[in-house]
Amino acid sequence: STEPFARAKAAARLLALSKAQAGLASDSRVLGGGPLQSVFDGAAVRADAAAALAALDVAVSVTGDGADSVQTAVVSGLNAAGLSAKAGAGKADLTAAAQVGVQEQSSGDPRWKRSRATATVSLTDGRTGQTFSTFDVTAREDATEAGEARRRSLASLSKATAAKVTAALNDYFAQ
Repeated sequence: STEPFARAKAAARLLALSKAQAGLASDSRVLGGGPLQSVFDGAAVRADAAAALAALDVAVSVTGDGADSVQTAVVSGLNAAGLSAKAGAGKADLTAAAQVGVQEQSSGDPRWKRSRATATVSLTDGRTGQTFSTFDVTAREDATEAGEARRRSLASLSKATAAKVTAALNDYFAQ
């Protein structure tokens, strides 16, 4: 296919199959069956798949309080799925958008400060304009200083956001 999105979806499925084949080969060696005969060159498949995924045009737009750390997390999640991204909205094969917020909360103990960070993330297929995944991520952290509680909540939010973005993309490409 010459269409980048179709190529990226096929590449993601091929990478998943390549990983499964490597696992089967490993299990075969453990059981004493020796190496499995492969019908394809795994290294060449991974290189072709990586090139197809890298050709996909991906845009990331994050707004709100703490947007920088969440934007980095969204890009990390995209990278883990084999995609490269650029900042900003606009026409793209795939768009990731997020709205972030951070609020101070009562911890119930005057010695501790609590911060809660939330993000609503949506992933959209740029060809069809259909949003294929929307999810909310939250994190709550405590510290003795309000600034530290905020930093910790954004760090936790970022880590969870990256994992969810990767999982959502892998699910979408697997279909």
